[in-house]
Amino acid sequence: MKSIPLSLVLLTLVGCGGGLSPDDARPLILEAVTISPALLDEVTRAGAAFHPATASDFPFSFLVLLAPIQEDSDDWRSLRAPDAPSLSPREIWIDTGTGRLTLIAPEHLTEVTVDEEVEGAEGVVSGSFRWRRPNFVEARGTFRARRTEDAWEIVELGLPAAKASVALRKDGTWGLVDGR
Repeated sequence: MKSIPLSLVLLTLVGCGGGLSPDDARPLILEAVTISPALLDEVTRAGAAFHPATASDFPFSFLVLLAPIQEDSDDWRSLRAPDAPSLSPREIWIDTGTGRLTLIAPEHLTEVTVDEEVEGAEGVVSGSFRWRRPNFVEARGTFRARRTEDAWEIVELGLPAAKASVALRKDGTWGLVDGR
């Protein structure tokens, strides 16, 4: 009798049991990185008083914009010329057509991987994604997704280049993990 490798059995079970595929993760990531125009207005009005650790909502897009990343790496590469002028808000934010704003449009998302289930957390998987936004940045993000009764939801997004991540709170807002 021929034996079947355990990894093939597990892959089959995950695939048949409602596991999260990269194709299924793409729209979840794209939705999770959006913000409301009202939140952007609130932060703009706060100006210098805005602080990530005390913000009522600090989504992934803010982490990307405010992270103190000093040098390029495999996880982050600036696509802006050193002498290029700063991008205007109109150049930074993309209207999704759903009443939300984003830094990452579908065509910018170049790769999504879904890893195995997170140890000790049933129904939670981790993964990563890469995006390339012309004249801005090429970067890698990480995510954790949790299976609810009938769907998957992104519950954490990380920016490895900044060694920081944000997590979805029970009230639907995002906050820095460990308040960093």
